[in-house]
Amino acid sequence: MSGCFSPEHDVGMDEPMFPIPAIGPAQVQVTATGEWDKASRLGDRDAARRFLAGFRDGPPDAIGVEVLWPGPPISFVGVRLVHDRVHMLPDLVGALAGSAGGHEAALLTMTGGELGPVAVAECGAINAWSLVPPMTLWDGETWRDPIVQLPEHPDLRVCDYPVGLEVGHEQAWYGVEVSRRTDRHHVVDETRLDDLAGAIQRHVG
Repeated sequence: MSGCFSPEHDVGMDEPMFPIPAIGPAQVQVTATGEWDKASRLGDRDAARRFLAGFRDGPPDAIGVEVLWPGPPISFVGVRLVHDRVHMLPDLVGALAGSAGGHEAALLTMTGGELGPVAVAECGAINAWSLVPPMTLWDGETWRDPIVQLPEHPDLRVCDYPVGLEVGHEQAWYGVEVSRRTDRHHVVDETRLDDLAGAIQRHVG
C-alpha cells in the first residue's frame, strides 16, 4: 500500500515471510499517486489501456499495482512499475485478472519469482495508508517492537479502516490484515500482529 520501496537489507527472498491467505475474489487496483484510497480497479487489459489513456500528458512515470483479496482476512501483494515498465500495465493486469493461483501466481507474474531485499515493514490502514499515519517496524536499519509502539498510534490501534501488516521488498510488497472488525471500527489484534511481526524480526534481526 505504501507503494515505493528501495533495497536496504542485503538478504534477498523469493517468498513472503508469513502466509498470504488470498481469500475471496481477487481485485486488481492501481494508482499513479500512491493514494490507495483513490485507487482504480481494473478488470482486464482494455480497462488498463483506458486507465493509461486517461492521462492527458501521457502515462505517468510510475504506477503502483496491487492484487487484493477481500478475505477475511484481507490480503494483498503489489509491485511498482516505473518508467518504461509502465507500458506493461495492460499485459500485467490481463495476466493478474485471469490468474487463479493465489498469491504465489500473482507474485510470480509481478516479479518473475524474486522479491529482492527487505526494505521496510509497516503497519497501516489498508487502502488508506496516506490517511492514517502508519507505524514503522523496520526501516532498513532499526527494528521497533509493534506492541510497544502501538499505544502511540491510537488512530491505528482502533481504526476506521482495516489495519494490515505490510513488508516491502526491493521488487514488491505484500501484506495481511491484523485487525478484528467490530460494529463501527477495526481493532488491531495484538496477538496476531506480534506473531507475524516476529517472523519479520527473525529475518531482519
